[in-house]
Amino acid sequence: MIPDEIRSAVVDLLDNRIRVLGSLYYDEFEKYSNNLAKRKHEPFTDLDDVNKIHNKIVEQQRLRGCGIAQIEEEVHEIRALIQDYFDSFNPHRRWWQGKRARSRKKIKDTA
Repeated sequence: MIPDEIRSAVVDLLDNRIRVLGSLYYDEFEKYSNNLAKRKHEPFTDLDDVNKIHNKIVEQQRLRGCGIAQIEEEVHEIRALIQDYFDSFNPHRRWWQGKRARSRKKIKDTA
């Protein structure tokens, strides 16, 4: 059984990412097809042209909170939730939690 807090965090992350990606791809390909229909440009046959669409999508992902670094940060937070859940079963958790808290503080202090 997955705890509600962890399940909710994972579902929220995935749901948001799916919605953002779906919207971005739809919008970009809609623009592309409309411009083709209006004969504003020829069909993309060069990889550089396709990369322009990809780069627009990646930038929009970042602006909407779904960039690679942003997703990695959220995944790291979910991993911490999972680790805390497993630690709750550790009979030595007071000692271990103190050790983890010190290491987290070191990481934050160096960042």
